[in-house]
Amino acid sequence: MILNVAVFFGQQVLGDGFTRFLGLTSASLFGEFHIWELVTYQFIHGGFSHIFWNMILLYIAGPDVEEMWGSKRFAQLYIASGAFAGILQVLIVPNSFVLGASGSIMGIFAVFALFNPNREMMLIFPPIPIKVKYIFLFYVITDLMGATSTGSSGIAHFAHLGGVVVGYVFFRMFGRYRNYSNYGQQNDFGNTVNSMFNNIKSKVQSTANPNMNYQSYQERVDSNKLNYYRKTMDELLDKINNVGYLQLTDDERKRLEEASNYLKKFDKH
Repeated sequence: MILNVAVFFGQQVLGDGFTRFLGLTSASLFGEFHIWELVTYQFIHGGFSHIFWNMILLYIAGPDVEEMWGSKRFAQLYIASGAFAGILQVLIVPNSFVLGASGSIMGIFAVFALFNPNREMMLIFPPIPIKVKYIFLFYVITDLMGATSTGSSGIAHFAHLGGVVVGYVFFRMFGRYRNYSNYGQQNDFGNTVNSMFNNIKSKVQSTANPNMNYQSYQERVDSNKLNYYRKTMDELLDKINNVGYLQLTDDERKRLEEASNYLKKFDKH
């Protein structure tokens, strides 16, 4: 958000030349190979209302996704959504001048909605509560209608849909059970190192005694414990879907991490 706002102020000071230099066009991308535009265009905007509503949506969805997956994967999602969104827009509408974080943020909002479909949000106009899944569907349907209409609205509907596609792909890749032990941890490096050493240790042990892993697995798996952790995980995920991860108590976060670690290790179904 800080970078988006800083670049927007830069646009006001440096003028249209700065905006054109950072913006994305088909000619500059495919003709002059300005690959960097796939990233730079994501941080410039066409006016105050453009950046205002983008930042509102980022403020709503971003913290939950970053808390869930960590800063590194959050940044990957943001950049990948925006890059694919830009490519899709200039491929389908070659005369487009693409700018704005909308594609990136739609990728983030897609993940947010897929993880929290039943959470209620308060609309500004009118001030009524509505579930996230209906807001998300409204955005998608609006963009589909805009993309298939014959007139030009000046809105990059294909870019928005491209961001949604990448968000869905990330959701499928890093699915429901996979990274819940990283909740509350912004740095994934330590987890990666621990995982690497655990894998090496496991391989060394299995080489020394091929039957050990199977026997150890059979001895350690307790069906009652497995069912308990499955039930715990489902209950906590339902709560996250309804009110969000940030509303969990410290004890619930600890139980979520414990259940996630156990299920990733022993739940083979």
